[in-house]
Amino acid sequence: MRCRQRKTRCDLDGVGVPKKPPCVSCHHSGSGCVLAVSRRGRQTKRGSVFGSDHTTVSPRKAEMQEYATDEPPEPLRMTLRNPSDALQILAHSQDNLPVATPSPSMAYSDATGRLVAQAASPTHSTTRSNRLAPSSTLDNYELVQRGLLHPSIFPELLHIYANNYHPYCPIVPEYFLCSSALERIQKADYFLLTIILTIASRDSPNHVLVHRYCWYHTQHLLLQVLLAHPWSQTPRTVEGLILLSEWLPHIQADQTTSKAHKSLSSEDRTAWSLVGLAVRLGYLLRLDTAAFRNFIDDESKEQEERKRLVWVFVYLLDRQISVRLGHSFWSRGPALSSHFTKNDFPSLKSSIDVNHHSYAAVLEANLELTQLIYNAHQILYPSNDKTLTMIHNGDYPIYLDDFDRCITTWHAKWKDIHAPINVKTTLMLTYEYTRLYVNAFSFQAVVIRRSTSRSSSQSGDRQPHPDEFAHGIMSLPDGRYVFDATQAAKRLLGLFSRLAPRRALCYLPSRFHLYGVYAAVFLHKTQSVGVFQSAAERQEVTNLVLQFISIMNEAPLVGKHVCHGYSVMLKRLWFPRDGDSFQGQHSPGMGQNVTSRELTDQRNMTTVDPSNITHQPEVQQGIGQTTFTSIFDHGGLDCAGEDFWFRDNQTNLPSVEDYLLGSFWPGITGFGIGDDDS
Repeated sequence: MRCRQRKTRCDLDGVGVPKKPPCVSCHHSGSGCVLAVSRRGRQTKRGSVFGSDHTTVSPRKAEMQEYATDEPPEPLRMTLRNPSDALQILAHSQDNLPVATPSPSMAYSDATGRLVAQAASPTHSTTRSNRLAPSSTLDNYELVQRGLLHPSIFPELLHIYANNYHPYCPIVPEYFLCSSALERIQKADYFLLTIILTIASRDSPNHVLVHRYCWYHTQHLLLQVLLAHPWSQTPRTVEGLILLSEWLPHIQADQTTSKAHKSLSSEDRTAWSLVGLAVRLGYLLRLDTAAFRNFIDDESKEQEERKRLVWVFVYLLDRQISVRLGHSFWSRGPALSSHFTKNDFPSLKSSIDVNHHSYAAVLEANLELTQLIYNAHQILYPSNDKTLTMIHNGDYPIYLDDFDRCITTWHAKWKDIHAPINVKTTLMLTYEYTRLYVNAFSFQAVVIRRSTSRSSSQSGDRQPHPDEFAHGIMSLPDGRYVFDATQAAKRLLGLFSRLAPRRALCYLPSRFHLYGVYAAVFLHKTQSVGVFQSAAERQEVTNLVLQFISIMNEAPLVGKHVCHGYSVMLKRLWFPRDGDSFQGQHSPGMGQNVTSRELTDQRNMTTVDPSNITHQPEVQQGIGQTTFTSIFDHGGLDCAGEDFWFRDNQTNLPSVEDYLLGSFWPGITGFGIGDDDS
């Protein structure tokens, strides 16, 4: 009977008496071996144990085939490759016992994250579900049960998330953002729902308490995810980790930066940990198999596309955070043979219920750009020794030229992409950041070569003298690349003027704020070593940085926003002798050319008009008539970048990648945000 049900051959000659039970399969499995009566040549009686009406043969056959397909394979036929396979064999060794139906709280194996057994459960009949109120599913939500949140606030927060956050990382399923979201959210979605509520309330002054409740509950759930609780083994958990790494709560960043070791990079380290957790869980759920087009899996097309979408976002976030921190990558990413386009992500196309834009093309553009920066990272920074060898040999221009051609081709292809203005601006920010990331390597090479040369020939001379740029950028072999890097940095800062501080900038993922900080610190270094010769160009750069600082300072809607911390640190870096003149949400007179009204006008421009730049090295405070000279006439920061390399008559060369991707200025990430005397 057992072999007939399993559609396998009943071997009675392998063990015991030939032609007598038990068969080989039942003997090894310990099952009772009952021989079935042959039905060949006999008419089936109605109601017989082994027979059925001919009208029900096909349905019964289909049912038996389905049962045979769903039942685990024989232990002897299962592959034994590792201890995990051994555990699987042990789990399926009792195949004579009925297979238990997973409870709704555990049935999370579906790639879409929905409950697999929901439709078959007798407690979820159509009649009952039609009578349920929209909040009935959420009544089991822990924050609702404890009385901390009321379901009536959920639509407002979901609407805030859909409008302000979702366009930058459209990984949340569509049903979360439609009008019937509360009716469709299931128990398997609770973790993702908690993350969404946490993010939606982080920048809302009206939901400070809600944000605190959600974040504390999120931390509790994250511990369970870390410990691999059964409910967490779902793609919905991966989606939640991705979103949380993009929008870490401000209170978490404030707690980490308020410790004894104050560091602005603490938020990046937390994001790095979350992305790593998402990558490992993605591998555990085999989401990476969706990166192979020809992979055979018993899943629907919708489930396969959903897995691919989640894994692509895991890949993007992994590459971006790894390049930001200068670390190695967690994931392998999509297969090299799989060139995914917007047609591979139909769920990101326009939907009337959510928005009127297609984010599939934006995702394809981001994939191509991320691949470029990944290749640059692998070639220019394979290791410290190889990078320094490349710098001293001077054989890197061939790579920079090739990257420049690729980036130019990308821009020609995607510059007219149809997307919301804020999303398109973030895409261009990533483009300019990639240009800066690649070409800044050349500037660093010039500094390192000059530093090592002076260390060997003039070991006793510690006076900085940046004569490399004394005759202009183009007098150097690396001049074109240094020029491209400075132009990319200036354009990157100029792009921030397109974003309204409190309607767009404050809602951006944190990596875009860091792109601006990266550009501002790079311009500070280049200006300090004399890259910009004319007073007009120096004033243009100063105005751009002042404008960026003002926008970052104006962006926060809540007191602990990371933009405020970045603006304070940049102010201290660029104007260390300015004291506390840069205070408040609107600094009235940060520069002779940059008044409050002009800053507003400049946000409508992509670049600074050189004709409006006053060729004067001094900047005056508009209120109080307090004057301060340009930072390059203070004397305290003149060529400080090169002076850093010479201490105790030795050359102190840090990791090139740490220097370029880290603080860019010794000690900047160690400054305290809240301590004005630091």
